[in-house]
Amino acid sequence: MDQEDILATVNGTPITVDQIGQLPGLEPKTGFDDLPEDKKAQVIIGLVNRQLLLEQARKEGFDQSE
Repeated sequence: MDQEDILATVNGTPITVDQIGQLPGLEPKTGFDDLPEDKKAQVIIGLVNRQLLLEQARKEGFDQSE
């Protein structure tokens, strides 16, 4: 993983350009560099929020139930 692929770090977990495809309506690496700065910020915030929700769900044991 190249350093330039890391967009942010959440509690030690890197948030990368490859994860963009995990957000609804966005393809991996599709034009991220071409987006306006405000849209890039929105994408990064969405990925950070997603990571925080995943961590909270794990803390509450959601990954342990069916």
